[in-house]
This record gives sequence, structure tokens and C-alpha cells, in this order.
Amino acid sequence: MRRTTAAIAIIAISVPTVPLTYGRSQVGGARVKQYQEHLRTVLPEADHFVSKGGEYPHFRGYIRGTAGEVDKLVGLAYLNSDVGHAITGYASEIVVMVGLRPVGTITAVTVVTHNEPYGYRSIDLARFKNQFPNRR
Repeated sequence: MRRTTAAIAIIAISVPTVPLTYGRSQVGGARVKQYQEHLRTVLPEADHFVSKGGEYPHFRGYIRGTAGEVDKLVGLAYLNSDVGHAITGYASEIVVMVGLRPVGTITAVTVVTHNEPYGYRSIDLARFKNQFPNRR
């Protein structure tokens, strides 16, 4: 009985401290740092990023303005898992990041995570990613 109570107490204390890997629990700078590589891929012109929360969490990419000028927005990026239904592949969920220019065209798409098997049902990552740039 004491062991069960102790185990439940340990689980109750530790569960809230475990961050979700792809969810909305990551805030601001930590979230940008986690996805920095993917952000640079989908918004290569940006020199810094800001994470925005809300109903549809996303990232904004900016170019720093010179003295007296405001930073210029070069695009938005989002994870499919934050703004819609998950994409389910053969083996598990597929998480992608999509970059958009302010005019609404796609800059790039990058696969953040997948567990698809290699072989007949595998993802051809280059072919998949190359079909999206400049589309609306």
C-alpha cells in the first residue's frame, strides 16, 4: 500500500514537468530554440524568429531593421500538429513544418519527425518536400 501511494505521488509530481515534444506547451524562446533548424529551412531569409501562441500557434520570421526601422516580416511557419489534424502515416504521426511568405505562397516544407519504415512504403523526403515551394 505504501509503495503504491509513493509511486502515485512520484508520477503526479513528475508528469506536469515533462514537456510535450510537439504540442503547445513549449513557450516563446524555448519553442524557437527547439525548432531552430527547421525554421531556418522553411524561412531562410529570416535572421530571427518569434513564437506566437493562441488558437493557432505559429512562428514569425523577421529581418532586423536598421537603426530607426522596424523589423521586416519575411514569413510565417507552423507545425501541422498545432493548426489542424495530425497526419497519420503507415507507422505513426508525421509532423511537418510549413513556411509561408506574407503573400501566401509556400517557401518550403520540412519533415520534423516521422517513423515511417524504409522500403516500399517509405517517404521519399526530397520528392515530398520539392513539390510545395511557390504554391498557394
